[in-house]
Amino acid sequence: MNPMRLRDGESVGPTGARITLKVKPLEVLLGPRTKAADQQLKSYYCLQRAVGNIPPEAVTVHAAFFEWLDCGP
Repeated sequence: MNPMRLRDGESVGPTGARITLKVKPLEVLLGPRTKAADQQLKSYYCLQRAVGNIPPEAVTVHAAFFEWLDCGP
């Protein structure tokens, strides 16, 4: 067995050296989803959009996200 060869998308190494992470990336980055957390996220992105920090191209490409934000025009 070659430890440098990938098998099933994981590196094979000595026993005890393999780590597999089963996490939800958004929960790790944003914390648990609550109404308060969602409102804080919406407020932040709406402010960034209002002051011009988010280019119109990003709004076009991520239209569903900005519809969810409901910032207005």
